[in-house]
Amino acid sequence: MTEKRKKRESVCICIAVVATYIMMYVMTLLYQNAILGGLHFANIFKMNVESLVIALILAIIPYERLSYVWSHDALGYWFDIKTKNNKRNMLIEAIVLYGILLYFCIGAKASIYPRDYRNLKMIALILTLLMAWIIINSFKLIKNNIRLFIIGLFLIMANGTAVYSLTDSFYNATLTTLAMFICWNVFNFMSDRNMRYKAFSLIASIICAGELFNIGVDLTDRYNLLSAWLNPTEESNLAYSWKYLALNNHSLNMPSDLPLHKQIFYPFLSINNYVGIAALLLMFLAFVIITIAFIRSRKILSKNRFSIAICIYTIFAVLYIYTLLADLGFVPTAGYALYVSAKSGIVAIVIVIRLFIQTKVPIKTIEAYDDYKHENYEDCECILFNSIKEIENIQRKITEHMTKHLALHEHKLNLINDNLDKIYEKIGTEKIKENDDGYEKEVKKYQRETIQSVAELQEEILKLYRERGYEIEETMNDK
Repeated sequence: MTEKRKKRESVCICIAVVATYIMMYVMTLLYQNAILGGLHFANIFKMNVESLVIALILAIIPYERLSYVWSHDALGYWFDIKTKNNKRNMLIEAIVLYGILLYFCIGAKASIYPRDYRNLKMIALILTLLMAWIIINSFKLIKNNIRLFIIGLFLIMANGTAVYSLTDSFYNATLTTLAMFICWNVFNFMSDRNMRYKAFSLIASIICAGELFNIGVDLTDRYNLLSAWLNPTEESNLAYSWKYLALNNHSLNMPSDLPLHKQIFYPFLSINNYVGIAALLLMFLAFVIITIAFIRSRKILSKNRFSIAICIYTIFAVLYIYTLLADLGFVPTAGYALYVSAKSGIVAIVIVIRLFIQTKVPIKTIEAYDDYKHENYEDCECILFNSIKEIENIQRKITEHMTKHLALHEHKLNLINDNLDKIYEKIGTEKIKENDDGYEKEVKKYQRETIQSVAELQEEILKLYRERGYEIEETMNDK
């Protein structure tokens, strides 16, 4: 694909994603206004402007420049600290950065956004994308299957706990963790690891995800709700299973016994009921368009950027599919899980657009890093000198070994030459005296080709023994 075509297709994908989001956003506002009524468009405009400002701040961060310095030697570049394994340090630094951001975000939740669900969900999304970047790069550094799985599982659990602590939502934390598990397995199969390891990681992740879900249900006291969906007709579960009983027809028609204040949590039911079937079909079309745009982006984006796109799409797909299944009555309702008008949606769209915009690393940054490398030239020279010295030692040992080997074979040749005259004295003296011409012919025969090795010389001696022995035996038989 040519660069011109890539740019054209990138623009088309970005326009399609933005248009799809606007379409879903408008339909969300329509059904919310139909249920609640009295939506103030001034507040909506204010909220969107605030979201755009936050998203643009995230978009203008020079990721390429930071990535260039970070991938080379961030600690050495900024703090003049010598490091040996920069890839490992990158992951450690990213995890530390994640912890610092989480600390300040929890503080902001307590003081600035105590009840602002939209901002908290947006913060959770940003932290999740940072954790996704850490997991992506862990596959480049860690090749061991068990170690990689343990670290990946720990990071996914940590992110799920962070999402729950920020949003206080069991479903947000659960669905985000599920999306991260799916992403981890996608990254696992995209890596260059052995297929056996990939299959083991898939099975182990499914088992661990089930166990983590069970632990999460117990810790958040959601067992009654889960039991109500598994056994809705039991008398002890009737207080929790009314949603299942209301949606047991498994259709997108609004149940008559569903309370009005609960209908807002069912976007597909509400759109079909208040906006119409055409709007519902547009909601389905939106998912198809986003999926096609995601698939097409694989040929345009680099591997790292496409991995981030995988994470964003997976989160959207998990929330969309789960909300649809909840509206159909197959799974418990997740509340505001698929809340299109939230700030996280605008931030996600801007981040997706930013993935298609790749800026060049400034020349000043490259030159600054080159200067830093020149400053550490003495260290590099020392390392190079030690390497050369080690190579010289290896060459010296090889030379000594070859010399001993050649000396051994020379000694064998000397022993053979010393015994050669004795051999001729025993088996060839009479023939030499009687027939000098025959002797000369024999000598010429053996001088036609130069003996190249000890093995060839031994073979010629054995041949000589056979010939002389056969002649002597014949002579004795004649007598």
